[in-house]
Amino acid sequence: MSALGGRLAGGLSAAAIAAHPVFFTYSLQAMSDVPATFWVVLAVFFLTRNRAWPAFAGAAAGMAMLTRPPLALAAAVFACIVYVERRAACVRFVAGFAPFVAALLLLHTLLYGSPTLSGYGSPGDLFSADAIPRNLQVYSRWMLNVHTPVLVVMLAAAWFVCDRRAVAAALLLFAAVAAPYMVYVPSFDDWEMLRFLLPGLVFLIMLSAYAFARILERLAPAPAPALLAVTVAAAVTAGWYQYVQNRQVFQLWIADSKYPEVARWLSRNSDANAMVFASLHSGSVRYYSGRTTIRWDRIPAEQLSQAVAAIAARGHRMFLVLDGSDERQAFASRFDDAALAGVRIEFVERHVNAYLATVAARAP
Repeated sequence: MSALGGRLAGGLSAAAIAAHPVFFTYSLQAMSDVPATFWVVLAVFFLTRNRAWPAFAGAAAGMAMLTRPPLALAAAVFACIVYVERRAACVRFVAGFAPFVAALLLLHTLLYGSPTLSGYGSPGDLFSADAIPRNLQVYSRWMLNVHTPVLVVMLAAAWFVCDRRAVAAALLLFAAVAAPYMVYVPSFDDWEMLRFLLPGLVFLIMLSAYAFARILERLAPAPAPALLAVTVAAAVTAGWYQYVQNRQVFQLWIADSKYPEVARWLSRNSDANAMVFASLHSGSVRYYSGRTTIRWDRIPAEQLSQAVAAIAARGHRMFLVLDGSDERQAFASRFDDAALAGVRIEFVERHVNAYLATVAARAP
């Protein structure tokens, strides 16, 4: 890349990535996707270094996997690329990555009883080839909706104006990041689902920016390419800013204030050894109030009465948190009259869209 091309591509890439809707959104709403992307980008950076740096690349890939386990497939792609380019460096990469694999397996074993289980369930519950047609259709639609066909055009152009090995590596890495979500069973249909692809998507954005910069160099004399690049970067930033503004992203903090607010209510109205049945609020209640939480959506319907009786026998007060009408309906669908025969639930208050109730065992 020429000096001008490098500057243009760098500026376009930085602007496009920083202005990306997902970065906008998760600067305001904490999620693991942006940290995972950081670790993947750092791994790529280290892979461009020499000597001991491949070990650091392996460690960064390991951190990406710990942050989001499906990125283990992206780490495998890194290993293959390193093996093709520099076989000796591949050993150092694996040496840096392997301890994180062991740490992940140990962590899952300690927390869930098996290295293949997670808080979301078993691999069989989460992944199925039957989900591929649906996911391909939904992800493709939102990719074109958010990025427009311009991204596809620029990637096609990159094949002709960029180093084809770099293009192939970027596309392969993106495919590795996306593959687990093509077989992901939980169903989503919203532009925010692109956050799952972010660790691979950033490289496609960089590549398209580089291709655009090279095309500008060939078509226009200096300083026109730089001026055009600034104009395009500003237009992309303004367009994506408007996109997220129209989707109320900058008001997310108002909606998400319900999590600490519900936890504060429980802190005020329960003692420290209270136990809270919750689903969406299970993590936030635990984090903000210190109360022990139980996922009601993980309790078999026929075992609810026994669970409540066992907790009551140990002297714990119990509460139930249901987020809005959707969780109320889900709770009612899961636990019918027979399941609730030994349970007394008394509504206490509706607080910031959450329904709060006390839970107790019925006297026999």
